[in-house]
Amino acid sequence: MIFDKYKKRRASYKETFGTDAGKDVLEDIIRSNYVLKTTMQDIDPLQMAFNEGRRAVVLAIMHHLQIGPTELIEKQREVYERISTDNREQSVGIN
Repeated sequence: MIFDKYKKRRASYKETFGTDAGKDVLEDIIRSNYVLKTTMQDIDPLQMAFNEGRRAVVLAIMHHLQIGPTELIEKQREVYERISTDNREQSVGIN
């Protein structure tokens, strides 16, 4: 019973984040919620704890999607390539 509930939840996460739009959203939340960078942006311990909370939510989503370190590194590479491409396009006025 519990296993079926967990399996259904995991399938729901995969369905939600498996679409092109879902992948874009996942990429955005990974990029903007301290998964790819340090949570220590300030010397304020409360801000750091808040940032860690944001990061923990994204890590929980990634856990349900079964995204491990290898996939995260690949996702990081994709994000950096996309940022680099976006920056080049903006500097030449394509966008």
